Amino acid sequence: MAQLLKNSTVGGKQIMATSGSILEDYTEKLVNTTGVIDLNLGSVFFRDVTSNTTFTITNSKVQAHSFTLILKMRTVRTLTFPASVKWQGGEIPDMTTANKIYILTFLSIDGGTTWFGMSGGEF
Repeated sequence: MAQLLKNSTVGGKQIMATSGSILEDYTEKLVNTTGVIDLNLGSVFFRDVTSNTTFTITNSKVQAHSFTLILKMRTVRTLTFPASVKWQGGEIPDMTTANKIYILTFLSIDGGTTWFGMSGGEF
């Protein structure tokens, strides 16, 4: 019998995995945010951007951690991210088209001191 990995959690839920196994029926909780990315609440966040928004990231874990931010940009607004975010290519992604959805992914390997931000695209 394969050994379970202990204390494994994803999106606040405990998961059971074995070496070489396939994780099936995996879902994540979608957390609505007004700008606070509270990593105790989940790892996928959604913001219906109806006003200028300043984002903050709280409760990052000591080890490597990642999250996804989905932005529905109805009209173009100003978005401000923490100085701890280092963007792919050195610049915040272009999110200046109205009526689009933007997907951003963030990864930290130092407990949230630095976040690497990447664009997943415009839809």
